[in-house]
Amino acid sequence: MMAPLLESAVIYGGDDADKMLIKRIPRCSASGLPHIPSPLRGEGEGEGVGMIFHPPLIPLPSREGRFRIPRSLLRSSLFPVRKGGVDPVRDKSLTGFTLIEVIVVMAIVAIMAGIMVPFVYRIWEGNDIELTRERMLDLKRAMTGDPRMIQNGIRTNYGFVGDNGQLPASLAELLPSYLPSGFDPNKYNKDAWLNEFVYTTTETGGRRVAATLKSKGPDRQLGTSDDIDDNTDPGICKINESEVTPTGVVQGNLNFVFFNSSAVPVTPAYTALITAEYTGPLGATIANSGCISLNIGLINAGETKPLTQNFSSVFPVELPIGKSEFRPILYPNNSCAGSGTQSANYMSVFISDGLNVIFANLPTINYTVTGP
Repeated sequence: MMAPLLESAVIYGGDDADKMLIKRIPRCSASGLPHIPSPLRGEGEGEGVGMIFHPPLIPLPSREGRFRIPRSLLRSSLFPVRKGGVDPVRDKSLTGFTLIEVIVVMAIVAIMAGIMVPFVYRIWEGNDIELTRERMLDLKRAMTGDPRMIQNGIRTNYGFVGDNGQLPASLAELLPSYLPSGFDPNKYNKDAWLNEFVYTTTETGGRRVAATLKSKGPDRQLGTSDDIDDNTDPGICKINESEVTPTGVVQGNLNFVFFNSSAVPVTPAYTALITAEYTGPLGATIANSGCISLNIGLINAGETKPLTQNFSSVFPVELPIGKSEFRPILYPNNSCAGSGTQSANYMSVFISDGLNVIFANLPTINYTVTGP
């Protein structure tokens, strides 16, 4: 009698024959498994695929209509598995991602990229803006000096203006003496986006006494909202007149010692003024203050009389920042006319930006009065 056909037969194998699924064979005979496939050969022993069973190696019936292959007869499975008989269906280390998982991961990555890209761009743009501001500040200090450089309580650096009495006509005039060490000669006059700075000067009395620096900003277009200029950074991009030629007002003390060599008392009606020598656009320049009347009073015959008089006067021009040499001149008349008697020494005065009044205690002039 022919053995009944089973709906299916399941062949197990491996190290654990009860757990290792080898092949599910549909509609097979319980006695001879006539539907077992012909021998199959895999690509190599390393993948665990080789010959499969064929009669008379008949699987043994087991519980629940399943068939078992004796472990001694089992050589390999129909599916590539790792050595040791690990089931790829049950070993999670051999499984991959589902399509849904891949889509979710890609969506998360896209969202993070959308958030991070603008943030990173803003960081890069911020760094470029800061680099541009640093270059503009270096240029301003090259023109008007660095107020941080102080020695013995006196500022020592006044930049281009301190040596020339005015601002440069172009940024190229700052090369190479006035720029900080290590500057790039190809980029010192350009912003971080390699656009040249826009440098504009203002003249007063034939001198360049004010200026502005502008950068076109990230969009490389002048006149847009991202420009770096005197509106957004006035402390860096704008050079005011008070930073170049701060003042022409001078106050202080005039000092004299008068000796009356005549035989009679005298009351001299003398005057004085102050000269200031500084470096201007044409080199050494001298400016004279207004005429100052002296209150000497009576000097008896053979008497020596010292005089210290406060004064306040104005030079006809504002003096530039930097070093100036002051010296008083005494005129033996009441109008500062003709030739006068100068003091023996100059007085060095250092003029800083933002100064409103120059204070000076001027050197003493010794003068002999010879008559009324």
